Amino acid sequence: MRLSSALPIIFAVTMMFLSYSCAESAEYKDARANISFEIDDSWSVSNRAPLTLVSPDGGTVLIFEVVKAFSLDDALDDAEVFLGKNLSNITMTPRKDMLINGIPSAEVEGKCKMNGIPANYRLLVLAGSKDWYTYLYYFGAPGYETVNKDTISKFAGSIKKIRQK
Repeated sequence: MRLSSALPIIFAVTMMFLSYSCAESAEYKDARANISFEIDDSWSVSNRAPLTLVSPDGGTVLIFEVVKAFSLDDALDDAEVFLGKNLSNITMTPRKDMLINGIPSAEVEGKCKMNGIPANYRLLVLAGSKDWYTYLYYFGAPGYETVNKDTISKFAGSIKKIRQK
């Protein structure tokens, strides 16, 4: 087969691969927070504020919210107050400071009850630009971390700073 006659086949296969690859996730950007991340297309997305993602099995909810705060400490304190108002029987691990793809962050996790139903949660606070911080709340039935581990890991690995021009 000559290359010129194989080109349409190569093009068709390439387009199928690209459409499949592009269909796996979409990028979300927030200029205030100065971050972007990938959203798996299999998750349901509510574009109302705050951005809410629900896993295909309905067992995991991720809430993305951008807020103003004076520091990472203040942002974490405010998020913990929010958790206290909306959840009951909260247990919380000590704060863990980290860098996520170069972004200063803090994380706490624990167990709680949502409307009387046992749940696990993880709260991740990322420093944004100036006084903007990002809250990422993960909620799910006990064991959600295992069931959706690959998708959550892929999501966390996709978080990055938006390049400033």
